[in-house]
Amino acid sequence: MHSNAWYLNLGQYVPFQGRRDALELCLGYQDFDPNTAVTDQLDARWLTFGANYHIEGTKRQVRLQYAIRDEGALDVENNTIMLEYDHAF
Repeated sequence: MHSNAWYLNLGQYVPFQGRRDALELCLGYQDFDPNTAVTDQLDARWLTFGANYHIEGTKRQVRLQYAIRDEGALDVENNTIMLEYDHAF
């Protein structure tokens, strides 16, 4: 059995002049195939785009992202909107 997986994430900051906050635009692609011999519901390809808002540096951020999901043998639409708050202590 052989597997194949890779991902690519890109981000670009949009600066706010004179502030410590920053807006980061994000784009990502993931491809995961745990068994290349078969096409099944575990095969996944995701395209994600969104924005991260960093508050006063990098200790706090709010993420808003949309993921377009294509999952192998499943013919189901389960695209996802994600809203997340991160705080590093």
